Amino acid sequence: MSDEVLQMLEDSDRSVFVTGKSGTGKSTCLRKFVETTKKKVIVCAPTGKAAINVGGQTVHSLFRIPGSHLDEDDILNAAKRQSDVVKRADAIIIDEISMCRADLLQTVHNLMRLARHRPDLPFGGCQMIFFGDLLQLPPIVQNDESNYFYSKYKTPYFFSAECMQDGILDIVELMTVFRQTETEFIEILNGIRNGQITDFGLQKLNSRVNPSFGQPDGFITITPYNKRATEINEQKLKQLPGKEVVYNADVSGEFSASQEPADKILRLKEGAQVMFLKNAARCNEEIVKNAPPRWVNGSMGIVTRCEPNEVFVKMLDGPNEGKIFSVTKAEWSIVKHSMVDGEIRKNIAGSFSQIPLKLGYAGSIHKSQGASLDRMILDLDRGAFDTGQTYVALSRCRSFGNLILKSPVTRKDIQVDQRILDYIGFMRDCGLLREINNQAASETEKPQDPLSLFREANASNSPFSEAEDAQMRQLLCDPLLPPETLREAISLVYDRISTAALSKPVAGGKRKAKTKVEMTDTVDSAANP
Repeated sequence: MSDEVLQMLEDSDRSVFVTGKSGTGKSTCLRKFVETTKKKVIVCAPTGKAAINVGGQTVHSLFRIPGSHLDEDDILNAAKRQSDVVKRADAIIIDEISMCRADLLQTVHNLMRLARHRPDLPFGGCQMIFFGDLLQLPPIVQNDESNYFYSKYKTPYFFSAECMQDGILDIVELMTVFRQTETEFIEILNGIRNGQITDFGLQKLNSRVNPSFGQPDGFITITPYNKRATEINEQKLKQLPGKEVVYNADVSGEFSASQEPADKILRLKEGAQVMFLKNAARCNEEIVKNAPPRWVNGSMGIVTRCEPNEVFVKMLDGPNEGKIFSVTKAEWSIVKHSMVDGEIRKNIAGSFSQIPLKLGYAGSIHKSQGASLDRMILDLDRGAFDTGQTYVALSRCRSFGNLILKSPVTRKDIQVDQRILDYIGFMRDCGLLREINNQAASETEKPQDPLSLFREANASNSPFSEAEDAQMRQLLCDPLLPPETLREAISLVYDRISTAALSKPVAGGKRKAKTKVEMTDTVDSAANP
């Protein structure tokens, strides 16, 4: 993460919207800013689960907002109830701002002006820092309130709030994508995100269609529908032999059902495929050795043994693939902020403790937001039904070669709200949007897909490194690799091995050149390890 963004947030008092595509490090930026800033900062989010993920409160809880559609008397009464935290904070962060409705942000603005006794300043003079991506999942306006809502606001998005109309917000867009490394895949995702994918890009994407593809270990099906995901998981679990083991969550304090970050009742069997729901806590030894985490949110595994208070899981992906770890209960907390001796403190208001796993055969698009998946099957079933859905789903997958589509993605599935594009374009035209290359200083170039790496390295006389060998084996073994790509890959391998063999000295100072037939045999064995 570039220090430029962190420094900008620290040095400026202006409100800022930090945005970017999926996988550009927005969450990392938020976390690092909170850890390093000298400002008195509060973190909140529109939904309970989003608030738990960032260690904050919900917007309604922090600002003590009793409901929606508050009149002037309601706002005045709520302003009197605001805590010292809200009155004295230097900055307030709202994560997942794309899900924050315009009326909610306007209410926050009105409350803060009164509570901080600075009615002439936006948000009472407090710096507001928003994180999120408007082109992902939108805020929800129920049918029974839509007439009232749209009589006051042009769109449901936060930028339609009246307090956002006076140029008080700067936008910082993070440009470097870390989740994916394949240039062509990133371009396809960008086209879907902004609704401008080319015919060639859509054709390339749909080359991954395979309706008859099963579900090998490590693949998870992503679908728009919660019900469909539940059906797949329950069916797969039922098909497994053996006894079902039940793990009950421990819940205390202020923790509502809508905020639960994992299944309250988790049912597993030996052999079940699972997904991790929380990053592994790192022990001191792992930190000292700079070892990778044992698992992260979205990691996949197979249950090898179920014990009363722990589950043993064999990892199916990541740097620890093949290793078996013991997984015990993890804890999620609901916090509330308070002011103690002039400092903002977090107090635990509720806790939820559960094995951080869920059945990993299927998941909904909404619940997969934020996860990174190594192998994914997208089943749009009856099609995407909301803006941003297809983009959110596809951008979970790290690798184009490990993406399977059950049916072609059509242009009807690529839904983008033009009002968002108009807003972003307007902010850019006004000079209020700044693009930042958030690439780490240690990175000298953007990662490329394996085939691009081999194109560039083909002139080298060196033999294959272990990393190159692994990358090319994965590429050649892709069952859905287009024929033209396979031919180019084999040609590159052939040329590389030929060059290395011809340049390698043998006994007596002579070189032994392999024949073309021998080279072909070598390529065949590499493609079929």
